[in-house]
Amino acid sequence: MTKPQKYSDDDVLAQQLQHEIIELEQKKTQIEEQINQFQIRIRSAMFDEMEEVSVLTELYKQHKKAKREKRLEQKRRGKNYKATTSDVVKHKNTTLTTEKADNVQSLKKIYKEAVVLIHPDKVEDQNEVEKIKQAADLTAQLNNIYKNGDLEELTYFYHHIILSQISEKAVPKNDYKTKREVLSQKKKRLEEAIAELQNSYLYHVLNHYDNPNDFLIELKNHFQDKIKKLKKRTRKIR
Repeated sequence: MTKPQKYSDDDVLAQQLQHEIIELEQKKTQIEEQINQFQIRIRSAMFDEMEEVSVLTELYKQHKKAKREKRLEQKRRGKNYKATTSDVVKHKNTTLTTEKADNVQSLKKIYKEAVVLIHPDKVEDQNEVEKIKQAADLTAQLNNIYKNGDLEELTYFYHHIILSQISEKAVPKNDYKTKREVLSQKKKRLEEAIAELQNSYLYHVLNHYDNPNDFLIELKNHFQDKIKKLKKRTRKIR
């Protein structure tokens, strides 16, 4: 008589995560298709208005730029003109400081998630020299990118290099703990992607308007009103 196979807690959780991931992937695909189809309808219905707004907006921007340059030139001709940059520099430095702090936090978060997946200590059989070397090389690359502070490069390396090599299929068969960690990260990314889609205004329209076509009417009225205002502002330069 064959004894029933025993599963560890990590194995059970890994199997559960796999089922949840499949459901999340299906949900994400469904939402994306729903939004994409509605975007196509919007572009088709509003094509002429969007083109006209684009042309008039660019014309208005050029007009405003020309007026600013004219005023600045008039100031330069004045006797008491003095160029001041302190306020601009101060505001710029404050903005840069805030952006840098956010950048550092994002770097730390992604680095911590990535390093736990590829560190040489994660290799199941420490006698497998080639796998340890590969893990060490990936970790070294990750550390260099992290030290350079390039958030975009780190994000790309994590999602497109690390996760493509350290996927659930690449994890040793009996290493359920590591497999669970990888699957947890995948589930988290899917949940974040779905949340972002659900926070979009088009998703709100599709799921909360009694008739989504009412939004097309609102949008057309909005564009027509904007076109009217832009035409008035650019009347003298057209």
